[in-house]
Amino acid sequence: MIVFITKEDNLGFDQNVLNDLIKTFPQVVSIYQNISRGPKAVLLGKDFSPLKGKPDLEDAIGPFKFKISPQSFFQVNVAQAEILNEKVLEYANLSGEETVIDSYCGTAAISIYVAKLAKKVYGIEVEKSAIRDAKINCESNGISNLKLFTGKTEEWLNKCRRSGEEVHLFIVDPPRRGCSSKALKGIIKIKPGKIIYISCNPATLARDLKYLTKDDDYKLKKVLPIDMFPQTSHIECIVSLER
Repeated sequence: MIVFITKEDNLGFDQNVLNDLIKTFPQVVSIYQNISRGPKAVLLGKDFSPLKGKPDLEDAIGPFKFKISPQSFFQVNVAQAEILNEKVLEYANLSGEETVIDSYCGTAAISIYVAKLAKKVYGIEVEKSAIRDAKINCESNGISNLKLFTGKTEEWLNKCRRSGEEVHLFIVDPPRRGCSSKALKGIIKIKPGKIIYISCNPATLARDLKYLTKDDDYKLKKVLPIDMFPQTSHIECIVSLER
């Protein structure tokens, strides 16, 4: 899937360019235009226009298949994503009796992996299109113990705390800006036995880990870098913390 991000409606080239693109690169199955008129710090605008090919992309991580729309987050390096997800399972060490929360769950790639080995999983995601994709992905992969919610992690954590339900594992995979202090406070208040933090930004990861461990609420157990973005300076990290 290719998304051309433009500031104006005019794409700058005609349909022949799109035809040549698909002819030259047959692995391209979907092309969109996104119009982003907002601040430079905001990458994607709200308006998506299909230009060529299928409305959605289908991909797989390990044994699971996923439907992905242009608005939804999905790891583009699926080979390394499989390694990442398997490492999540290793760190989680699930027995089948656990309740798990997966915040910033996107299209539920990690949630679905975990749901196969947990008793119950809750997925939280602010992007509505990602939740729509996630529900389809649950159905297509035969997952029935995963409940998905649209909303901010901070707001959902308050509801979770009031319910009094025990949370054994909390998975957090935020965007580059990391977690807000409100979200981190909420995680500590619900007292999950274990936290798995997945980060694409070492700077905000270090900041958030400092917060989670400052009062000895959690202790850092394992850190593993995973090269999701070869030939760049970027690195993904997976971290395990325990009470």
